[in-house]
Amino acid sequence: MNGTTSQSTFLLPILPGRTEAWMRMMQDVSQAIESDPQLWSETLRFEVDAVELVEIGGKPAAFVRVNTAGLRRFLAWLRRSGGAFEQTLREQIIRIHGVDICERNDDEGTSPTRKRGLT
Repeated sequence: MNGTTSQSTFLLPILPGRTEAWMRMMQDVSQAIESDPQLWSETLRFEVDAVELVEIGGKPAAFVRVNTAGLRRFLAWLRRSGGAFEQTLREQIIRIHGVDICERNDDEGTSPTRKRGLT
């Protein structure tokens, strides 16, 4: 990443028993990026600086740092796309993290909404 790109950093808790599913999801995303690099780098301009599995208070979480402009494009694409990959990815994120990262619930429309009742 260049020095002029703003970054977004966040932690997404991984629900109990979903760590293996998270690792599989990350493999699927990596394969998708490798199979269509033009979409990810040129169209979405989505650059992932870091993704790590970490523990917070003994519980698993995903540490993610991405370029902010690309994150906004990615979320808009994920919201409006009807493709099988995009729908599956969004559903996996909800099942693994308990949040729909595409829902808007704040004044600027960027905060995810926690899905209640998911365990």
